[in-house]
Amino acid sequence: MNDIYAVLAAKKLREDEEAERKAQSKKTARIIACIFVVVVCIILFSNNNNNSSPRNTNVRTPSISTPSITAPSLTTPGDAAPSPPRVTPPRDAAAIPPWITAQWDTTPSVTPEIVFDEPEVDFPPNGYHQILDDEIGVAQFKVITPPRDSFYYYVLLRDASTDKTVVTVYIHPGETVSIDVPLGRYRMYYATGLEWYGTTHLFGPNTQYSKADTILHFYLEGVDGIDGVEKLEDLYDLVSFEDLENIRVVGCTIELISRAGGNMSTSTASADDFIVDELDESGSED
Repeated sequence: MNDIYAVLAAKKLREDEEAERKAQSKKTARIIACIFVVVVCIILFSNNNNNSSPRNTNVRTPSISTPSITAPSLTTPGDAAPSPPRVTPPRDAAAIPPWITAQWDTTPSVTPEIVFDEPEVDFPPNGYHQILDDEIGVAQFKVITPPRDSFYYYVLLRDASTDKTVVTVYIHPGETVSIDVPLGRYRMYYATGLEWYGTTHLFGPNTQYSKADTILHFYLEGVDGIDGVEKLEDLYDLVSFEDLENIRVVGCTIELISRAGGNMSTSTASADDFIVDELDESGSED
């Protein structure tokens, strides 16, 4: 009887050990399976993140009060390295987020070429002029241009007090012009060039603008009480009929020729100085 119990106990012990060994194997298999699943999930998650990241996409910084800045493009392995971004330096460098690294663009800006396509027109006849005033021209205004010159001249006389244009005159290359202008004090402006495009565009983009630094004075003299008079109607109260023959009209002669010891300096003018209303380029003289 004792042998039977011993045999049964031994068999039971072997069965318990076998069951425990199987349970331990299953537990180990479950742990390995869990570790495998975690590793696979990590790999899949990493691949998804890499695939969802756009390649060669400019990363924009948060909106700030300074000019917008574009950070360098992000690239994944195998992509060609992008060119450094061109960034306009902000007014306040302290406002740039510390994670932004960019190379300032020091390339000089290029101004777009202005295309001038206005049609060329005929320059008015030599000596053609206009008096844009109610006064009568009585004082000689003579302009001498350089001989063998190739430039045309467009000359303005503007009232020194009101800045209103009173006289316009056109002069051909190398020519001399003499006209009568109203009495007064004037500032002289003149533009020069080769091709004429009308009084709006003058000689086009190559127009040279100049002005005389000296005020031109046209007046009367010769009789007591009228020296410097600049209005003809003032003569009626200042002189008698017999004195009229003694009156002299003082005009101006201008040589637009550079000379050593010349008495009239010039400086650069602007296109705005040549904006004139009520002009007529029909070609008939006043």
